[in-house]
Amino acid sequence: MLPLPFVVLRNAPTVSIVLAGLMREGTLHEHLGGFDPVRIELVEFDPVHIEAVVSIDPASVYFGVQTQWDTANALDDILGEDERAVANRARYKPKGERFPLLPDGALSGFPVAEPHLRRHRMRPPTIDAIRVSGLFAVSTVRTRIEQAETQFDCFGQLYRAHGRQMPDLNKLRDCFVGLQNSKTAVFAAVAAYAPTIHAAIRDGHRDRALRRHLALSAPPPDGLGLAKLSFTLALLGQDTICLDARLLSRMFPRATDRVHFEKQISKREGRITEKALATYEAAEDAFLEGNRFYDPKDPIGRARAQWMSWEGVGQKGATHRVWLNLLPTR
Repeated sequence: MLPLPFVVLRNAPTVSIVLAGLMREGTLHEHLGGFDPVRIELVEFDPVHIEAVVSIDPASVYFGVQTQWDTANALDDILGEDERAVANRARYKPKGERFPLLPDGALSGFPVAEPHLRRHRMRPPTIDAIRVSGLFAVSTVRTRIEQAETQFDCFGQLYRAHGRQMPDLNKLRDCFVGLQNSKTAVFAAVAAYAPTIHAAIRDGHRDRALRRHLALSAPPPDGLGLAKLSFTLALLGQDTICLDARLLSRMFPRATDRVHFEKQISKREGRITEKALATYEAAEDAFLEGNRFYDPKDPIGRARAQWMSWEGVGQKGATHRVWLNLLPTR
């Protein structure tokens, strides 16, 4: 099978990829009909990464054909970082307007939690507060919120009984019916990670830069991926967005697209990659574009938009009371 030459055509901020022709003995025989590309890339792609091929001109014998791609996998190796960011933004744009208001008479729980978020932002939260927030975040992984809060409340009772220290793991297992082993291990690992988050905040890292620092320089443990790390930081007054399944179902109406996105942002060999971060940040930007709850002047505007959008999809306000009740009082 002959390799196909793909041409990168740059006309900022647009990056187009066209199929120029066939290679014969390493030489491009078909010309580009007037195109003057900056770079010609001769790359072989897996056919599954090419979603469609369409003509971009009647004289396609000269101009080639333009292609639609599974860009996250097929083009990452030939696009620069800035170009990849442009491609990501285009892929997710726009999504924010898909998030509805709460029903008439229903109140958001965000104003109840907001003073705690702003207090955490003004003064670095304690390791205790970080631990409690991280554990609440991971309690919601692939679990209905009602069940997650029941399990977290069970943990909270043990936590208080043990002087606000992690309880014996055998006792903790009883809180997670059906998930005893996995959730217990995750809770232990995330609790041990709290001092790392505390140190990063004390060092002056904030918001998305804080998340980036933690992801790349102090890899979070299993169970604390990009979404739940973002949720943890939001509970600590940082301006990050937890793109969980409820929000992704609105951003990606096709289940296959959502699964593909989740795969892109997942860890590789236990680590969060630069590529995963860039993909996640692009989706965050798209989530905010047109989002009725977003105020860019608010230092925690992203976190507020996430909280209230999440409530709107569920059509019910949420204070996350079990988390609020377990926060340290000082």
